[in-house]
Amino acid sequence: MDKYLGVRLDNRYEIREVIGVGGMAIVYKAYDRFAERNVAVKILKDEFAEDEEFRRRFKNESKAIAMFSHPNIVSIYDVGSGDGPQYIVMEYINGITLQQYIDVKKVLPLHDAIAIMEQTLKGIQHAHERGVVHRDLKPQNIMLLEDGTVKVTDFGIARMASVDTKTMSEMALGSVHYISPEQASGNETDFKADIYSLGAIFYVLTTGQFPFDGDTPVSIALQHVQKQPDNPRIINDTIPIGVDQIIMKAMQKAPEKRFASAADMMKDIQAVKNDPDVVFDYDLTDDSAKTRYFGKIKPQTDKQGSKVPSFVPILIAITAVLVIVAVVLVVLIASGGGDNAVVIPDFKGKYYSDVVNDTQYTNKFVFVEQNKVWSDEYEEGQIISQQPKDGTEVNTEGYRIYLTVSKGIQKVEVPDVAQLSFQAAKAEIQKANLTCVEEKKSDDDVPEGLVIGTNPKSGTPVKIGEEITVYVSTGPSVSPVDVVNVIGLTESEAEKKLKDAGLDKGVVTTAASEKAAGTVIAQNPDKGTLNQGDKVDLTISDGTLVIKQVPFTFDVPEIYKDYTSFNVDIYTVKEKSGEKESVLRLVDVNYNSDLVKNGIQVTFKGNSGTKEWVFKINEDVIRQGKVNFDNGTVSFNFN
Repeated sequence: MDKYLGVRLDNRYEIREVIGVGGMAIVYKAYDRFAERNVAVKILKDEFAEDEEFRRRFKNESKAIAMFSHPNIVSIYDVGSGDGPQYIVMEYINGITLQQYIDVKKVLPLHDAIAIMEQTLKGIQHAHERGVVHRDLKPQNIMLLEDGTVKVTDFGIARMASVDTKTMSEMALGSVHYISPEQASGNETDFKADIYSLGAIFYVLTTGQFPFDGDTPVSIALQHVQKQPDNPRIINDTIPIGVDQIIMKAMQKAPEKRFASAADMMKDIQAVKNDPDVVFDYDLTDDSAKTRYFGKIKPQTDKQGSKVPSFVPILIAITAVLVIVAVVLVVLIASGGGDNAVVIPDFKGKYYSDVVNDTQYTNKFVFVEQNKVWSDEYEEGQIISQQPKDGTEVNTEGYRIYLTVSKGIQKVEVPDVAQLSFQAAKAEIQKANLTCVEEKKSDDDVPEGLVIGTNPKSGTPVKIGEEITVYVSTGPSVSPVDVVNVIGLTESEAEKKLKDAGLDKGVVTTAASEKAAGTVIAQNPDKGTLNQGDKVDLTISDGTLVIKQVPFTFDVPEIYKDYTSFNVDIYTVKEKSGEKESVLRLVDVNYNSDLVKNGIQVTFKGNSGTKEWVFKINEDVIRQGKVNFDNGTVSFNFN
């Protein structure tokens, strides 16, 4: 019986059952007594618990996952790193691994494969943005929940990219079917290693086969380093060209030729989801050289401290392969058969069917139809471009030539959009990969706002992207009408006057006014021209506003007696807006003027409440106060 079953870690986590066994650790289902929930507890195996390297690696996983907060990455809740067992407490996932799903489905429907890849890429992009590379991506480390959610798990050999970029001998911890060439050869790795593994996973989802397989892990790893996988479409011809391209780009031998990021790969996968016929302008040529440089293998030490080369089995196998190659080359050279160089011809302009059936290219090249695109220059079936370019010298039998083939001039028929609104017509035309421009014209039979027709006419074959003129009706042709003034009339009088002018009464609103109830006090528009039948909105007085008048006389101080002339300004101030409202203004008057010598007489006007008033001579404020329209009094703030 497992010694941890029934144990309560740190008096909190009750270990209940084993749910998984990995290379370094055992995963248990446990119950968190404090949070009252099921959790997964990963405990480092006893044989590794005393090994500082494995303890470091185990802590590294917790440090990596603790940085994450993403729905597509398993959450970490707690870490136990004291003197007892080394453990990590994680989110308990009630689901199956992607590998279990593949075992049942074999080849996944494209929409399922894309949905899984989208979520996986989102999780990995989140990790990459935080400087963490997974380094062991495989279907066994991807969980599928019942609601369709995908979660990436097991960052057990993840490394902080800014801290450590060497793989050492960690291939033993990952699946060799998904390992990147740089990991397999012991070279430096970065985020691009995960991109390669994601490409290999997508390969398996869509074909049901591994990109490379063999009798031993070493032979498979060597293929990752030395060979190009068969195009997925060779295995499953229902795979869209775009998906084939994405997989082959992700699995490029040279990291710099892969996608720049998981986000870039996801963007192109989403493009295929939106349009299965999309093709990409990738350079997928094989730049493999005859001799490969594997880089320095970082040594590691055994428990006695002696240095042993990491990745010994693969290194031995690689050495053996290179020795065999060298012997073969010597024999070929000695027999005069070492010069097999072939110059790639120019296939542009030739018909694809003629090229692939030409026996002179048998065993020399493998032709891959990379793209099929519309072309105004090349007839249907003609080759537009090729990778590698003509004149390239190669010496590998079966060298892949990627060809872009013409689908001919793309034409579509102008759709029939008559009697639709312009927006609906525009959508239909754009759906046909055409552009459109609106032109308005009157029509006695087509209601205003609907499409009369197009130019070219519907049903006419035109090139993709051609501009279509859409004629939109403005209704029957009409003469312009001058707007008439109806202010001061009753509503019924205004309506009659508008009709006589060829216009209609529009929206009618009421407003407080001292005018008699029912009198038009405003109109919109109040001038200009309209089309016959257009409407004019009216504002009608409700007759509720009563204007009160409060008279008052202001005396001019005697200090202005000797002034030759001065200006007088009396105004009120609106309480809310602070806007000035002039009551009286006198310019160039003197003390003996008729308007001044007996006092300046003014009348304040308002309907209720109070208003502040100001009495100024020149720029001097002489007096200031308030007028109360409720009781008809004038008061002073200062005099």
